[in-house]
Amino acid sequence: MPCVVAALVVVNPSDAVQLLSAASDDCLRIYLLQLTQCIKFEPYHDSPLVRMLMKRALASPYVVGHALFWYVAATSNALTAYADPLSCIVVCPRVGAHAGT
Repeated sequence: MPCVVAALVVVNPSDAVQLLSAASDDCLRIYLLQLTQCIKFEPYHDSPLVRMLMKRALASPYVVGHALFWYVAATSNALTAYADPLSCIVVCPRVGAHAGT
């Protein structure tokens, strides 16, 4: 069955995220690089798109999570770790994980 996402014609970003969240893991992975680029233009670190991608990455770490991590790591700027949402997704979990040590 071909992977078709109709979110491109949706005007409301929340509706687009809702449509994408219903897609299969393999289908979401096809659009994952473009979705990580979209995160760059999110006005806040906590957005519906970021939440959906993080939920899907945690639910499917080998299909979605691994690809999301490397797409975000490759496109983020380590010098401005807390300035853009992409870097915060990669850096913030590491900081939280090492806080107790």
